[in-house]
Amino acid sequence: MFEPNAFTPEHPKKDLCGSFSVKPKPSTFPDQRFNAHVLLGVDDVGEGGRLGLDAKTSAKILFRMLRRKSVRLEHPNPPRTFKNFMFSTYALGFWTTASIIALTIASIYLPPLIFVRYVLGSMFVLFIPGYSLIEALYPKESDLSPLERLALSIGLSLALVPLVGLVLNYTPWGIRLDPIVSSLTLLTLLLLTVSSYRKFSLLTLSLEGVGSAKG
Repeated sequence: MFEPNAFTPEHPKKDLCGSFSVKPKPSTFPDQRFNAHVLLGVDDVGEGGRLGLDAKTSAKILFRMLRRKSVRLEHPNPPRTFKNFMFSTYALGFWTTASIIALTIASIYLPPLIFVRYVLGSMFVLFIPGYSLIEALYPKESDLSPLERLALSIGLSLALVPLVGLVLNYTPWGIRLDPIVSSLTLLTLLLLTVSSYRKFSLLTLSLEGVGSAKG
């Protein structure tokens, strides 16, 4: 039905917009010869491309393959260092959470934002600490479902925050607003950094696996 050589671009480094690691199921592709690691460029999937399909049909086929997990999308230029990883879309979760923390701190110390404080403060205490821990323990997206991550994030937050308060109770700072905000912020950012590094390690391993498969 589809042959591997029909998918491989002539100049993969020049016009490659992304690569797809394809592991088709027999029910998806009757042609059992379609079992290679193939690369698709932007010219391959559009109208007049090497697939011979229009853009709408190509999108439908790709969507079905994604739902059946017979294809994997990869970034054409993935970050190779942790620094580049942190400033790429892969670390979007880190910067989103850090932004929420910054807004929460601003709402605490700026009186006009008292109503925003209720919403952000609830997230800061009841969700974000547990979320950062779950992300550090289970960095792979397939490890847990979104519902499991949500439930565990709330549950672990309810366990972490009292522990932070207990530790602060035996320090000279005590259980006051500033020490609690500072402690939860540092703990959350530390866990998010650990999570980002583990995700970067997983990305590096997957890239090495793809590279060995191509070789």
